[in-house]
Amino acid sequence: MKEFSEFSEDIQVRLREMDELRFSEPEKVIPLAEKLYKEASDAENDELMGYADFFAGDAWYCIGNVDSCLYHMKRAIRGFERVGNWYKEIGCYILLGVVFSNQGDTSNAFASYREALILAQENEDIFDMALIYENYSEICDMTENEDKALQYALLARRCILKSRENPRFRRIYAIIQTTVAKLDLKAGKLDHAERIIAELRRFLAENNEEPGLDMLIVELLCKHAKGDTVHEEESVQRVMENFDNNSYRSDYFMYILLFMKYLRDKGMNDILSRVLEEMEDSLGNENFPAIQLKISDFKVELLEAQHREDELLNELRKYRTYFRRQQEQNSKTVKFVLDLQSSLECSRKVNGELQKKVGTDELTGIANRWRLRDKLFSMYKKAESDSMLFAIEMMDIDHFKEINDTYGHAAGDKCLTAVAEVLKDISDEKCFPIRYGGDEFMILYTGQSQDELDRICHHIRMNVQEKIKETDIPDFTISQGVFGAVPDSSDHMESWATRADHALYQGKNLGGDAINLNFL
Repeated sequence: MKEFSEFSEDIQVRLREMDELRFSEPEKVIPLAEKLYKEASDAENDELMGYADFFAGDAWYCIGNVDSCLYHMKRAIRGFERVGNWYKEIGCYILLGVVFSNQGDTSNAFASYREALILAQENEDIFDMALIYENYSEICDMTENEDKALQYALLARRCILKSRENPRFRRIYAIIQTTVAKLDLKAGKLDHAERIIAELRRFLAENNEEPGLDMLIVELLCKHAKGDTVHEEESVQRVMENFDNNSYRSDYFMYILLFMKYLRDKGMNDILSRVLEEMEDSLGNENFPAIQLKISDFKVELLEAQHREDELLNELRKYRTYFRRQQEQNSKTVKFVLDLQSSLECSRKVNGELQKKVGTDELTGIANRWRLRDKLFSMYKKAESDSMLFAIEMMDIDHFKEINDTYGHAAGDKCLTAVAEVLKDISDEKCFPIRYGGDEFMILYTGQSQDELDRICHHIRMNVQEKIKETDIPDFTISQGVFGAVPDSSDHMESWATRADHALYQGKNLGGDAINLNFL
């Protein structure tokens, strides 16, 4: 998907600038996003307002201001949903999941990722599915459900390997492979974990990329598990070099926690004290109480084991403060989620009414092409999953232009309405008629046999003739072309319509008033 292409060149340049700055210099993004939001609001451009809010929310998250991040993400989701931009809506839900996860709110994190996954599956967005499964894996690991964590990590790997053309493939592939290696190591599969890390080192070297902090920590833990003391010290130095220069330590916290436990067990207290101090400094005073709580819990355990009573008492006071802050933040999160759900329910109700109006052909009262994509996808996927016949019928009125020219457009409209009335009578969950355009109609079928489809087509033809006799309209005939087959994963659903159209025009070329059925 090529982002921003729907906007003017000037707007595209500004959006790309914010996209480039949001990680490296997020504080510069805030005023740019605020200015863009005002312009978009004045122009009543919901989608552009959504982008402005998304970049603002993302920047606030990088800065560490969770409240401002949530405020902008809520508005962004509403804006993107109003205009049907599912791709950025997925991005919003993924970011919300990350925020909630860092707050220790795994339930709402999982729920946010679930919303993203539903959208990704509906739109066959394999790359974002990889991201979501990776985040699922992290939540399961955090809650010590390591078997499920590995299952989701392997699902993520399967998806990312189908997304090699995505410009972010290399980075996400490295993250997922590191997760798999970490989980294999926890499960005692040292050889497998080592093979993954070695393969990943080659992969990164071939692409002139450096390993991340997560991979360096897993690599160190592999050496430790193997008893490779010769190279272990070098690995500790590499981890610390990356740690010292890393601006996104909160994103690597679960790996840093593993590193801290390693330092404690090895008795490397000087390095451990430095890591603890720098983690506390980089997290600030209030922004990440859930992570701060875990660090404080680690320090309490450490100080208690070392019998450092005065420092332990002071740390317990800090632990209590972090605990209260997390409770306050969780209360805000609950309010945010409830407000978002209420807002989206209202928005979806309005959108539903609009879609009902927009998706219905004004003249005939049946569905129009606006609803085709969603219905085609859902019926096709059902047929594929249940190994049922899926068919498309293309139908039109023979010599319709002559009817308009001879009897007038009002008479032509009555002919269209008569056909639509017949199609309404056969409409059900297995049969969905659409006015395709002009005098053309499309019917989607799922679950019928070839004989049943033949009977339905003749039934339509007979009932149209009956409707003509009952109504004061010109006499006319219809032509019908059907293509049907049981779909599988190698098929393209769009080809059904092309083949049905071809079947229709085979019949029309023979003079019309024909039913032409083709099946595979």
